[in-house]
Amino acid sequence: MPFNAFTDAVVAMLSCLEGDYTDALTPGLTLSVHVRENGATASWIFRTQVRKNRFKRTIGSYPRVSLTEARERAALCRDVFNSCFDLTGPLAEAVLWRETPKTIESLWPLWIENEKTRCAENARKTWRDSLARGTNHVFPVLGKVPPSEVLAGDIAQLLNAAYAKLHESTVRKLHRDLVKFFAWCRANGSFPLTLPSPTDAALVFPLLVRSASRIKGMPHPALSEKDVKRFVELALSKNFQSSTAAMALLFTLLTTSRIGNVIGSLNHEGTSPARWIDFNKTLTLWTIPAQNMKCGSCNGAHLVPISAPAREILHLMKKRQQEKGLTACPFVFATRNGKRFDYRLIPETIRRLCEA
Repeated sequence: MPFNAFTDAVVAMLSCLEGDYTDALTPGLTLSVHVRENGATASWIFRTQVRKNRFKRTIGSYPRVSLTEARERAALCRDVFNSCFDLTGPLAEAVLWRETPKTIESLWPLWIENEKTRCAENARKTWRDSLARGTNHVFPVLGKVPPSEVLAGDIAQLLNAAYAKLHESTVRKLHRDLVKFFAWCRANGSFPLTLPSPTDAALVFPLLVRSASRIKGMPHPALSEKDVKRFVELALSKNFQSSTAAMALLFTLLTTSRIGNVIGSLNHEGTSPARWIDFNKTLTLWTIPAQNMKCGSCNGAHLVPISAPAREILHLMKKRQQEKGLTACPFVFATRNGKRFDYRLIPETIRRLCEA
């Protein structure tokens, strides 16, 4: 159906040609022309579609109804449809929700928004991390699948794949997200009440490659006072002084910070690593941005005074980057080519320090 910018001259010309012509300036207004032996007849028709249903109504004949009057009648018809069928209001949103395919990828952000309204302001970062875990680890495996079709074996396959590349604590958080997500799906009708949740521990844990105790979590043992002293001495020794991971650990101890604020979290969508722009010119004060704090942005940025030993580490990192020609590197603790440091090297460095 060709579109035309109707004018009186254009309509007069089209009224003699067989076919349906739509006004490009008036949504839904069509001039329908039928040529017969006794002449041509032209009618004004209003067309619209409400979701999957199409509607058509004749609103006058041409030239009895002029172009101006036909546009006014089409506008009136459009207003009637908008008011009667609620094309933009709450009812339309409810119908759209019912007709939209319910996949995990489409429901996960809605679950996050629902949880945000229920939690305190200082917990918003938690749900931002949950959205990142869903995007990075759930959607590639189960994103296009409706929740009602997910089995415990699918959840176990997802967690086993996560175990191969994520820290154990992150896998526990991922499993916790899945448990809460399927509970929300059951509450809003996206998952049948009669079926057991595919995230139930009794169904999932026996299928995991690692034992069930791993996903429940085992805390790292604490160091005694003498072991802490030995740990620091080893980190400062010649064997480890060239290790960026060891220097990052030592800087974390001297500033009593979280390791995620120093080198960044394993999830790149989470906490960002320390950057040179976060420090003042004299390297005596470190400003951790509010969005990197575990409590969220409600308490603002966090100020960390830098002691002399911690400042020496910063000078050492700056000197190494200058020697390697990495003066434009934004990260304090970076790889040899100036990229973001890999969080997964930290547990291996801790193990080497403890076994030395």
